[in-house]
Amino acid sequence: MSFFEQNGYLVRSQAVEKIADLFPFVNADIPLVLALRASPDAPAITTSLRVVIGYSTSRKMLMVHDNLFGNNYEWSFDDVEAMMRDKPRVALAVTPGIEIAKTIAGPNHGIPYPPRLGIMDDPGMQEIQVKWTIISALELLYAEKRISTAGAITKLWEEIIANPSFGKLHPAAQMLASFNLARMYTNNLREHQKAIDVLKTVTIPLLSIDFSKPFGEWERNNPGVYDDPHWQSTPRVLLGVAYSRLGNKVEAEKAYRAALSYNPNDDEAQRLLKELPAS
Repeated sequence: MSFFEQNGYLVRSQAVEKIADLFPFVNADIPLVLALRASPDAPAITTSLRVVIGYSTSRKMLMVHDNLFGNNYEWSFDDVEAMMRDKPRVALAVTPGIEIAKTIAGPNHGIPYPPRLGIMDDPGMQEIQVKWTIISALELLYAEKRISTAGAITKLWEEIIANPSFGKLHPAAQMLASFNLARMYTNNLREHQKAIDVLKTVTIPLLSIDFSKPFGEWERNNPGVYDDPHWQSTPRVLLGVAYSRLGNKVEAEKAYRAALSYNPNDDEAQRLLKELPAS
Protein backbone atom coordinates (compact mmCIF):
# COMPACT_ATOMS: atom_id res chain seq x y z
CA MET A 1 0.00 0.00 0.00
CA SER A 2 2.80 2.41 0.86
CA PHE A 3 4.16 2.25 -2.72
CA PHE A 4 0.87 3.49 -4.18
CA GLU A 5 0.33 6.08 -1.46
CA GLN A 6 3.83 7.49 -1.87
CA ASN A 7 3.15 7.91 -5.58
CA GLY A 8 -0.07 9.82 -5.17
CA TYR A 9 -2.70 7.08 -5.36
CA LEU A 10 -5.57 6.33 -3.02
CA VAL A 11 -5.69 2.74 -1.78
CA ARG A 12 -8.23 0.81 0.21
CA SER A 13 -8.52 -2.84 1.14
CA GLN A 14 -11.38 -4.92 -0.15
CA ALA A 15 -12.28 -8.27 1.38
CA VAL A 16 -12.64 -11.03 -1.23
CA GLU A 17 -14.93 -13.77 0.01
CA LYS A 18 -15.80 -14.93 -3.50
CA ILE A 19 -14.67 -14.13 -7.03
CA ALA A 20 -17.83 -12.11 -7.66
CA ASP A 21 -16.66 -9.58 -5.04
CA LEU A 22 -14.17 -8.34 -7.66
CA PHE A 23 -16.71 -7.64 -10.37
CA PRO A 24 -18.13 -4.25 -9.19
CA PHE A 25 -14.63 -2.75 -9.13
CA VAL A 26 -13.78 -4.01 -12.60
CA ASN A 27 -17.10 -2.66 -13.89
CA ALA A 28 -16.21 0.75 -12.39
CA ASP A 29 -12.73 0.76 -13.98
CA ILE A 30 -11.04 0.53 -10.56
CA PRO A 31 -7.86 -1.58 -10.68
CA LEU A 32 -7.65 -4.34 -8.12
CA VAL A 33 -4.31 -5.79 -7.03
CA LEU A 34 -4.35 -9.37 -5.78
CA ALA A 35 -1.48 -11.10 -3.98
CA LEU A 36 -1.76 -14.78 -4.89
CA ARG A 37 0.37 -17.88 -5.01
CA ALA A 38 2.69 -17.96 -8.02
CA SER A 39 0.54 -20.72 -9.54
CA PRO A 40 -2.19 -23.08 -8.33
CA ASP A 41 0.40 -25.76 -7.52
CA ALA A 42 3.11 -23.47 -6.14
CA PRO A 43 3.96 -23.63 -2.43
CA ALA A 44 2.21 -21.28 -0.05
CA ILE A 45 5.40 -19.28 0.57
CA THR A 46 5.28 -17.83 -2.96
CA THR A 47 3.51 -14.59 -3.76
CA SER A 48 2.83 -12.97 -7.09
CA LEU A 49 0.90 -9.78 -7.80
CA ARG A 50 -1.94 -9.67 -10.32
CA VAL A 51 -3.93 -6.64 -11.47
CA VAL A 52 -7.50 -7.61 -12.33
CA ILE A 53 -8.61 -6.04 -15.63
CA GLY A 54 -11.66 -8.06 -16.63
CA TYR A 55 -13.72 -11.21 -16.22
CA SER A 56 -16.04 -13.56 -18.07
CA THR A 57 -18.80 -15.23 -16.08
CA SER A 58 -19.77 -17.41 -19.04
CA ARG A 59 -16.25 -18.83 -19.35
CA LYS A 60 -15.49 -18.46 -15.62
CA MET A 61 -12.23 -16.66 -16.36
CA LEU A 62 -10.48 -13.73 -14.69
CA MET A 63 -8.30 -11.48 -16.91
CA VAL A 64 -5.22 -10.00 -15.27
CA HIS A 65 -1.96 -8.22 -15.87
CA ASP A 66 0.36 -10.76 -14.31
CA ASN A 67 3.92 -10.00 -13.22
CA LEU A 68 4.91 -13.62 -13.95
CA PHE A 69 2.88 -14.57 -17.01
CA GLY A 70 2.53 -11.21 -18.72
CA ASN A 71 -0.29 -8.89 -19.68
CA ASN A 72 -3.81 -9.93 -20.67
CA TYR A 73 -3.43 -13.32 -18.99
CA GLU A 74 -6.44 -15.44 -18.09
CA TRP A 75 -6.88 -17.54 -14.97
CA SER A 76 -9.92 -19.73 -14.38
CA PHE A 77 -12.02 -18.95 -11.32
CA ASP A 78 -10.97 -22.32 -9.89
CA ASP A 79 -7.28 -21.47 -10.34
CA VAL A 80 -7.74 -18.11 -8.62
CA GLU A 81 -9.47 -19.84 -5.70
CA ALA A 82 -6.57 -22.31 -5.50
CA MET A 83 -4.02 -19.48 -5.53
CA MET A 84 -5.84 -17.81 -2.64
CA ARG A 85 -5.17 -20.77 -0.37
CA ASP A 86 -3.26 -19.63 2.72
CA LYS A 87 -3.26 -16.05 1.44
CA PRO A 88 -5.18 -13.08 2.86
CA ARG A 89 -8.39 -12.86 0.87
CA VAL A 90 -7.96 -9.13 0.34
CA ALA A 91 -7.58 -7.00 -2.78
CA LEU A 92 -6.19 -3.49 -2.98
CA ALA A 93 -8.47 -1.06 -4.81
CA VAL A 94 -6.24 1.60 -6.38
CA THR A 95 -7.51 4.95 -7.64
CA PRO A 96 -5.58 8.11 -8.60
CA GLY A 97 -5.23 10.91 -6.08
CA ILE A 98 -6.40 14.44 -6.85
CA GLU A 99 -3.18 15.58 -8.53
CA ILE A 100 -2.78 12.46 -10.67
CA ALA A 101 -6.46 12.50 -11.61
CA LYS A 102 -5.96 15.91 -13.24
CA THR A 103 -3.56 14.34 -15.75
CA ILE A 104 -5.78 11.37 -16.66
CA ALA A 105 -8.37 11.86 -19.39
CA GLY A 106 -10.18 8.69 -18.38
CA PRO A 107 -10.32 5.13 -19.67
CA ASN A 108 -10.49 4.65 -23.41
CA HIS A 109 -12.15 1.31 -24.00
CA GLY A 110 -11.63 1.68 -27.74
CA ILE A 111 -7.88 1.08 -27.41
CA PRO A 112 -6.92 -2.60 -27.10
CA TYR A 113 -4.38 -3.79 -24.58
CA PRO A 114 -0.91 -4.45 -26.02
CA PRO A 115 -0.70 -7.93 -27.52
CA ARG A 116 0.75 -10.68 -25.37
CA LEU A 117 4.25 -11.88 -26.13
CA GLY A 118 4.01 -15.39 -27.54
CA ILE A 119 6.95 -16.46 -25.38
CA MET A 120 4.85 -15.84 -22.25
CA ASP A 121 2.57 -18.74 -23.23
CA ASP A 122 5.49 -21.15 -23.56
CA PRO A 123 4.90 -23.85 -20.87
CA GLY A 124 8.62 -24.15 -20.16
CA MET A 125 8.93 -20.40 -19.72
CA GLN A 126 6.01 -20.38 -17.29
CA GLU A 127 7.63 -23.18 -15.32
CA ILE A 128 10.87 -21.19 -15.15
CA GLN A 129 9.01 -18.09 -13.95
CA VAL A 130 7.29 -20.00 -11.14
CA LYS A 131 10.50 -21.71 -10.01
CA TRP A 132 12.35 -18.38 -9.99
CA THR A 133 9.59 -17.03 -7.72
CA ILE A 134 9.92 -20.03 -5.41
CA ILE A 135 13.66 -19.36 -5.16
CA SER A 136 12.99 -15.76 -4.12
CA ALA A 137 10.57 -16.98 -1.46
CA LEU A 138 13.10 -19.53 -0.15
CA GLU A 139 15.80 -16.86 0.00
CA LEU A 140 13.49 -14.63 2.02
CA LEU A 141 12.64 -17.54 4.31
CA TYR A 142 16.32 -18.07 5.00
CA ALA A 143 16.94 -14.36 5.59
CA GLU A 144 14.04 -14.05 8.03
CA LYS A 145 14.12 -17.38 9.88
CA ARG A 146 17.56 -18.83 9.07
CA ILE A 147 15.96 -22.02 7.80
CA SER A 148 18.47 -23.85 5.60
CA THR A 149 17.23 -23.73 2.01
CA ALA A 150 20.51 -24.03 0.08
CA GLY A 151 19.84 -27.55 -1.20
CA ALA A 152 16.33 -26.71 -2.40
CA ILE A 153 17.45 -23.46 -4.05
CA THR A 154 20.35 -25.18 -5.83
CA LYS A 155 18.03 -27.89 -7.15
CA LEU A 156 15.63 -25.27 -8.53
CA TRP A 157 18.45 -23.38 -10.29
CA GLU A 158 19.61 -26.69 -11.80
CA GLU A 159 16.07 -27.40 -13.03
CA ILE A 160 15.75 -23.91 -14.51
CA ILE A 161 18.99 -24.24 -16.47
CA ALA A 162 18.10 -27.77 -17.61
CA ASN A 163 14.67 -26.61 -18.81
CA PRO A 164 14.43 -26.82 -22.64
CA SER A 165 13.09 -23.24 -22.66
CA PHE A 166 16.09 -21.84 -20.76
CA GLY A 167 17.72 -20.70 -24.00
CA LYS A 168 14.63 -18.61 -24.79
CA LEU A 169 15.26 -16.36 -21.79
CA HIS A 170 16.97 -13.06 -22.45
CA PRO A 171 20.76 -13.63 -22.18
CA ALA A 172 20.90 -11.33 -19.13
CA ALA A 173 18.46 -13.63 -17.32
CA GLN A 174 20.41 -16.70 -18.46
CA MET A 175 23.58 -15.15 -17.08
CA LEU A 176 21.96 -14.35 -13.73
CA ALA A 177 20.50 -17.83 -13.34
CA SER A 178 23.76 -19.60 -14.14
CA PHE A 179 25.77 -17.22 -11.94
CA ASN A 180 23.41 -17.84 -9.03
CA LEU A 181 23.76 -21.60 -9.50
CA ALA A 182 27.56 -21.34 -9.52
CA ARG A 183 27.44 -19.17 -6.40
CA MET A 184 25.31 -21.76 -4.60
CA TYR A 185 27.75 -24.51 -5.62
CA THR A 186 30.89 -22.82 -4.30
CA ASN A 187 29.57 -20.72 -1.39
CA ASN A 188 26.98 -23.05 0.08
CA LEU A 189 27.61 -26.61 -1.07
CA ARG A 190 31.41 -26.43 -1.47
CA GLU A 191 31.12 -28.09 -4.88
CA HIS A 192 33.75 -25.87 -6.42
CA GLN A 193 34.38 -27.82 -9.62
CA LYS A 194 30.69 -27.67 -10.47
CA ALA A 195 30.81 -23.91 -9.99
CA ILE A 196 33.79 -23.65 -12.32
CA ASP A 197 32.07 -25.76 -14.98
CA VAL A 198 28.91 -23.60 -14.92
CA LEU A 199 30.85 -20.33 -14.99
CA LYS A 200 33.12 -21.39 -17.86
CA THR A 201 30.51 -23.08 -20.04
CA VAL A 202 27.42 -20.92 -19.43
CA THR A 203 27.91 -17.69 -17.47
CA ILE A 204 31.11 -16.19 -18.85
CA PRO A 205 30.40 -16.96 -22.55
CA LEU A 206 27.12 -15.05 -22.14
CA LEU A 207 29.06 -11.95 -21.08
CA SER A 208 30.13 -11.39 -24.68
CA ILE A 209 26.52 -10.59 -25.63
CA ASP A 210 25.22 -7.02 -25.56
CA PHE A 211 22.52 -7.32 -22.92
CA SER A 212 21.04 -3.94 -23.84
CA LYS A 213 19.75 -5.22 -27.18
CA PRO A 214 16.46 -7.05 -27.80
CA PHE A 215 16.60 -10.83 -27.90
CA GLY A 216 13.85 -12.81 -29.58
CA GLU A 217 10.61 -11.33 -28.33
CA TRP A 218 12.25 -9.68 -25.31
CA GLU A 219 12.82 -5.95 -25.40
CA ARG A 220 15.20 -4.08 -23.12
CA ASN A 221 14.14 -0.60 -22.00
CA ASN A 222 16.98 0.12 -19.57
CA PRO A 223 20.24 -0.31 -21.53
CA GLY A 224 22.30 1.79 -19.11
CA VAL A 225 21.96 -0.86 -16.42
CA TYR A 226 24.26 -3.20 -18.32
CA ASP A 227 27.04 -0.63 -18.66
CA ASP A 228 28.12 -1.29 -15.06
CA PRO A 229 31.53 -3.05 -15.27
CA HIS A 230 30.57 -5.30 -12.34
CA TRP A 231 28.48 -7.32 -14.79
CA GLN A 232 31.78 -8.40 -16.36
CA SER A 233 33.97 -8.66 -13.26
CA THR A 234 31.75 -10.34 -10.65
CA PRO A 235 31.37 -13.74 -12.39
CA ARG A 236 35.14 -13.82 -13.01
CA VAL A 237 35.80 -13.05 -9.34
CA LEU A 238 33.57 -15.99 -8.38
CA LEU A 239 35.53 -18.18 -10.81
CA GLY A 240 38.73 -17.14 -9.04
CA VAL A 241 37.20 -17.93 -5.65
CA ALA A 242 36.21 -21.43 -6.79
CA TYR A 243 39.70 -22.10 -8.17
CA SER A 244 41.28 -20.74 -5.00
CA ARG A 245 39.19 -23.05 -2.83
CA LEU A 246 40.42 -25.97 -4.93
CA GLY A 247 43.98 -24.84 -4.28
CA ASN A 248 44.59 -23.83 -7.90
CA LYS A 249 46.43 -20.52 -7.38
CA VAL A 250 47.43 -20.15 -11.04
CA GLU A 251 43.88 -20.27 -12.40
CA ALA A 252 42.57 -18.18 -9.49
CA GLU A 253 45.07 -15.44 -10.31
CA LYS A 254 44.10 -15.55 -13.99
CA ALA A 255 40.45 -15.14 -13.09
CA TYR A 256 41.07 -12.21 -10.72
CA ARG A 257 43.26 -10.45 -13.29
CA ALA A 258 40.62 -11.03 -15.96
CA ALA A 259 38.03 -9.44 -13.64
CA LEU A 260 40.30 -6.43 -13.12
CA SER A 261 40.86 -6.06 -16.85
CA TYR A 262 37.14 -5.35 -17.21
CA ASN A 263 36.73 -3.48 -13.94
CA PRO A 264 39.99 -2.11 -12.49
CA ASN A 265 38.06 -0.72 -9.52
CA ASP A 266 36.63 -4.06 -8.38
CA ASP A 267 37.65 -3.97 -4.69
CA GLU A 268 36.98 -7.66 -4.11
CA ALA A 269 39.14 -8.74 -7.05
CA GLN A 270 41.95 -6.49 -5.83
CA ARG A 271 41.72 -7.85 -2.28
CA LEU A 272 41.54 -11.51 -3.27
CA LEU A 273 44.45 -11.13 -5.66
CA LYS A 274 46.61 -9.70 -2.85
CA GLU A 275 45.54 -12.48 -0.51
CA LEU A 276 46.68 -15.28 -2.83
CA PRO A 277 49.60 -17.16 -1.26
CA ALA A 278 53.02 -16.45 -2.73
CA SER A 279 54.44 -19.09 -5.06
